Amino acid sequence: MRIEFAYPLAEGTLIDPIRALTEKYPKVQLGLLSELTGELFHRLLAGELDVAAVLLPEGKTAPPPLLTNIIASDRMEIVQGAAGSYDQKDVVLVRHSANGS
Repeated sequence: MRIEFAYPLAEGTLIDPIRALTEKYPKVQLGLLSELTGELFHRLLAGELDVAAVLLPEGKTAPPPLLTNIIASDRMEIVQGAAGSYDQKDVVLVRHSANGS
């Protein structure tokens, strides 16, 4: 089974579920890599992958003919240092939230 993850998910989020999967099915060999979401979509469409775990903004799905199954939702926050400054009109924030806010 060929599975790849978007970079933020490969940092540790899925370590425990992967460990549980390989303990339950020890003969399954997983090839785990991480890529940018667009590259993962490209590789799925080219038949190079079986599954990809990606982060998508609320309401977005993978491009057809790929199928999207939401397995979890999370909230994203933007953080800056105390000395940093930005003009709010130039910043677009994308928020993922389980409660839709």
